[in-house]
Amino acid sequence: MKRKMIVMFDSLKKFAVSLLAMTAILLTAAEWRVESPRPGVLELANDNNSWGGLNPFDVLPCNGSACIAAKVFPLKKLPAGSLEKADKVYLKLHIGVFDYSTVINKEAPNGLTEKFRIRFDGGKEIVLNTSDPRLPARSATSNRLNDWVEIPIDKSLLLNREKISVTITKVDDGDDFIYPSVDRSVGNTASSVSRDGGKTWSRDWNRAQHQHSGEFMMRLKLSSVGEQGTAEWTAGDGIVGDSEKLFAYAADEGECFRLELRKHWDKSQPLVLEFSADPDTIFSAVDEKGNSVDFIRSGNKLSFKTGLPFAVECRNGRVQSVKASFTPAREWPIDRPDMTPEISAPAGKRSSIVPTCRINGPAAILENEAIRAEFQLAPALALKSLFCAEVNKNILKAADETRIFRIHADGRTYDARDGKVTSVKPLSNGFQAVVLLEEPKLECTVSVIAERDELRFKLDVVNCGNSIADFALAFPHLDGITLSTKPENDFYLFPFGGGIIGGENCHFRSAYGQNDAWWQMVDLFSRTSGGGVYLRSDDPEASYKFLNLRKGKGVKHPDLYRLCTGTTPGFFESEHHWPHALSEGDYAGMAIDYAERPYAPGVKVTLPDGVIGTHAGSWKTAMKRYADWAAGVWSRAPFPGKLTGQWNYRAGRGLGSPLWKDGKYDTSYQGKHHKRPADIWELCSWWTLSKSLYWKLPFEEIGRFAKDPWVEKVLVWRDPATGEKVLSYALGDYDGYNPQWGGLPAFRQHIRDLKNAGQVALLYYDAVLMDASAKNAKMVPEFAVINHQYKCAPAHDVANPTAPPGIVAKYHQYAMCVNAEKFADYTINDVVRVVKETGADGVRLDEFGGGGHLCYSTMHKHIFSNEGWGNPVLQAVGCILRGIREKLGQSGKEVLLLTEFPGHDMLVSALDGALCYDGISRRSFARPAQINLLRFYFRNCKLFEIVEDAGDHKPAPWDLWLWNAVGVYNSGEYPDHIRALLLDNNDAFDYGELEPLVDTVCGGVYANRFTSGRKRIWTLFNAAGHTVNQPLLKPEHDGDVHYVELTTGRELALRDGMLSCLMRPQSAIAIGEYPRYISMKDGKLQVKNMPAGAKLIATDADGRRSAELTPGEKLPVLPGIDRIKLLDADGILLDIRHRDSL
Repeated sequence: MKRKMIVMFDSLKKFAVSLLAMTAILLTAAEWRVESPRPGVLELANDNNSWGGLNPFDVLPCNGSACIAAKVFPLKKLPAGSLEKADKVYLKLHIGVFDYSTVINKEAPNGLTEKFRIRFDGGKEIVLNTSDPRLPARSATSNRLNDWVEIPIDKSLLLNREKISVTITKVDDGDDFIYPSVDRSVGNTASSVSRDGGKTWSRDWNRAQHQHSGEFMMRLKLSSVGEQGTAEWTAGDGIVGDSEKLFAYAADEGECFRLELRKHWDKSQPLVLEFSADPDTIFSAVDEKGNSVDFIRSGNKLSFKTGLPFAVECRNGRVQSVKASFTPAREWPIDRPDMTPEISAPAGKRSSIVPTCRINGPAAILENEAIRAEFQLAPALALKSLFCAEVNKNILKAADETRIFRIHADGRTYDARDGKVTSVKPLSNGFQAVVLLEEPKLECTVSVIAERDELRFKLDVVNCGNSIADFALAFPHLDGITLSTKPENDFYLFPFGGGIIGGENCHFRSAYGQNDAWWQMVDLFSRTSGGGVYLRSDDPEASYKFLNLRKGKGVKHPDLYRLCTGTTPGFFESEHHWPHALSEGDYAGMAIDYAERPYAPGVKVTLPDGVIGTHAGSWKTAMKRYADWAAGVWSRAPFPGKLTGQWNYRAGRGLGSPLWKDGKYDTSYQGKHHKRPADIWELCSWWTLSKSLYWKLPFEEIGRFAKDPWVEKVLVWRDPATGEKVLSYALGDYDGYNPQWGGLPAFRQHIRDLKNAGQVALLYYDAVLMDASAKNAKMVPEFAVINHQYKCAPAHDVANPTAPPGIVAKYHQYAMCVNAEKFADYTINDVVRVVKETGADGVRLDEFGGGGHLCYSTMHKHIFSNEGWGNPVLQAVGCILRGIREKLGQSGKEVLLLTEFPGHDMLVSALDGALCYDGISRRSFARPAQINLLRFYFRNCKLFEIVEDAGDHKPAPWDLWLWNAVGVYNSGEYPDHIRALLLDNNDAFDYGELEPLVDTVCGGVYANRFTSGRKRIWTLFNAAGHTVNQPLLKPEHDGDVHYVELTTGRELALRDGMLSCLMRPQSAIAIGEYPRYISMKDGKLQVKNMPAGAKLIATDADGRRSAELTPGEKLPVLPGIDRIKLLDADGILLDIRHRDSL
């Protein structure tokens, strides 16, 4: 049995073996702290609540009594008297259980049948079954990974003690493993392991791998929360007597009474809601996802024993009151971060000081209008203070934590303080200091220059040793920062997807060059001091790097700890990551790190410049300045362009069915009259179709592709012109244009028809994939990707080639190296040819923008070396895109260039548009409302969000899209009434001035503003976690204007200068401010100062049915048509009124 267990765990070990080098680092000691997850509860902890997942380095596999996990709790850290006052005490464990009988005997697993013991000093113990329902388990009936579990313990075990030791071990040796979790983000000061039944102990928890880091995730929880909680709502008085804050929202909404609950009750115990309502009242309950929740009804009393009700609605009766009875939760859900803190006026202001540098012996002082920095120059280099004008203080609370640069080599970390300054040279408004590290033998030349209002940092590193040195770098490195008197008033902007904005303790790291970080800047700002400081990488080459931000110690939610420690196999070698360029610390830190690489003796590496700047106000000033910098170093695609004002983007036409029908190209999809109208169409399979399956297999062998049913169900069909079976998605030859359908002339005419129908015509093009049957497959293997780390998805591993070794295949086709110089040139010329030949508006280059596979082929020359700091694929993609635009520009041909992912700012600058998965794939507790700052600061690139499983069968989740006012790709189009309001107001949404995250007057509701010369529109998103029906906006307005909620067309009245509206959680609305043109007088329509060329119409909500109206005449009765609109000569909305408001 043990041998089987070892074999099974070894397979798990292989999953993460590359993490060893990555985590062999020195961490600061794990400090104990007392947290309060809710009133009446204290928690003693020294972990960061950061678990790396189920791999050999983040769990301790325990089976049998020999392996014991132990932790010592210092009880004296608890507040005096808190233990005596506690009603209950719990041991909180992060743990998981695995039933390996599902592996040993798949047909008849024996289930979770064993026990483990928790033992305390003095011999007291608790024995638990591995089948205990509280434990997250992976078994035949469950698939839950490790999570927190609370085990009640006797308080007397802890009284009158300074510390207590807790051990965990299996009782029996069988096929049930327990996996106590380890938090490796902290040093190890309290945890230990025995592997011989307690005879000897070691802090080296990871089986002789010499990683003396990481704490077992065990905590002590003290609770003084009562056994019974109540909450009550009464008509007229509202919510009363709710000390547990269970009721989030309760209101009679007219059509129904609605009650919404917070998760403040113990879900393992019943929840009872007793209503005072009519006996015929109809009750219903749903969870947060809208799924029905069962309850037992007795009269008007509802008992919930299973499920988690979020909302209860009462219809067909008036509710006078509701009372809840429940067991209070010992832990409340964590409050979501505040993305729009109120910002005070700046505490200070800039001076008129011109940039200067004064060197006085062992010190240098650099000054400009915004910054005063004092450096120590001997015996070691250090930044001693950093005064920022707008916050009017030295922001280095703990200056010793700023290291300027850090170098990680051979498991050790070195910094500027570890070396000796061998020379100092004055520079114009700066200095240059040479720092020599004896071990490893590196010469580091640091230059710091004062510019008008920024400090520029430069670093060169030379290997002075006699052998190759492998090391990672962090530069610049700033730490020990606090901007506010109280740390909780420090906030940040971090580049992950569309952006993370908040003030909670965090530790973030994102990869720039892998569609992870979209820009190269981190910002810290203070809501009380009214200003901030940013760190920017001044890197026009857009080289691969990692952006780092840490605030404080310990995080409240796992999503606030994200170090980007792993990437897709073959994209980047995880063992070269250095995720802890920022160590743990009490304050805030920012750094940019570059992955480990080998450097030969005498080789000099020059890092991109780092720039520190300050600003008044919030992050917006820093982001605007960064966007201006980016616009200065990368020329941007034209704006506005053909994609401006286009919202629904449909694609895949020709993929699952032919473009040819009844002897001609099918034009039935063209035009905007359809159920799911498209503003943009992307055509597939316009190239010549393949007469064989992938890898040149005959269609008779289609059964081999059973693991990928998409092939048979979608991609294989009969050509209507020939009757033969064809494969529609065989890529590589973008020519031929299906001669059986009339070839290029017929296809050119089809493109003209599509454009004449008022739609943008795009072609699908994938430069990465090459079908084995393509004529261009002759470029394989010379220009194919060679990467031995790549792992093909099992569904796509059908007859994949194995020669030459390491050749990469995906989606049943070869992967080509876009970083190959000659293949990149070929791609540029081929796309140019296709655009010129077809007359299409442009192309979307699939797979571009998402990173790509590192190529180690020696058969071709690379544009960008793999010996740099990371994956150069996005740099190569940028070269291809700019090459296409330049070549077509020389011939006077405009082209639309789109990619599957935005990639990053350098790439975005060259694009007209990109698909975007931000809304669906980057959901996070750290992002209460998923703002997409690319949309607001890089407007030349129109973003189209994608949800792959939406369509006719499933409504699209359009609320976040509307809130950001982005386009929508393919399956999840905007509903007609939302698309109509966007088109009506294109002057504001896509051509106007945009500002993200403007002020609201309702916590948890976020607003973006879109302004044209004639109107203002706010899109609002409710991230409060519950329904709100209260004032939302306080618009400052001039003139005779009125307000309309555009998703319903309803008028909103200003009350006390504010606008109110009901919003469900996770929903969006749009509020428009319009000049008051339309009115009614004596039953007749009036239009004040009607502009020339304007027309008055009545439409339905979807904008599909309309009737022209005449000012001065009566409003006719038009069933279902309730919106009265005044449109200008270009179809842009000037005013709108709901007929009920006239």
